[in-house]
Amino acid sequence: KKLRTPDHGADNSGAVESTKQLLEVKATNPLTAAPPLAVSIEGRAENGVTPSDNNLAVGTTRVIQTVNLSLAIYSKSGALLQTVPFTTWLGNTMGISDPNIKWDQGSNRFVLTLITANSAFTQGYVWVIASKTATPTTNKSDWIFFHLPASEINPSTEALDYPKIGYDSTN
Repeated sequence: KKLRTPDHGADNSGAVESTKQLLEVKATNPLTAAPPLAVSIEGRAENGVTPSDNNLAVGTTRVIQTVNLSLAIYSKSGALLQTVPFTTWLGNTMGISDPNIKWDQGSNRFVLTLITANSAFTQGYVWVIASKTATPTTNKSDWIFFHLPASEINPSTEALDYPKIGYDSTN
């Protein structure tokens, strides 16, 4: 098939040729299979909560898994080091759900988001929790906590659900 380019009076032959070469390289160099796993970690299950909202982040020496109600820290060799229910950090005042853990390579730390909401789902918070180092423990003092109040929520038309966070290399 011929590649079509917009005709704006410009000579696009170089762009067309580059695109053709790229397509030829992809066609002749298919993806190879992924290497076998070096370590297999049996993660924690969340009893009684569906879905479990399982998430995993791999840092330089730690692997952290979150499920709806707790966090687990593993060594990179797969040994379970510590676990903590989120209520230990945040108290029992609101329901906790939708944790999402990420490794921020630029700042060499873990970043966790989750939500808390009252039982009627009319008031809630989005939490951003960052480890102070690349090797945090479950001690609350190893983490920095921020919470942002969600505006009043109408549970019949709105939902505070599954927060996400993005970041870039800019400090």
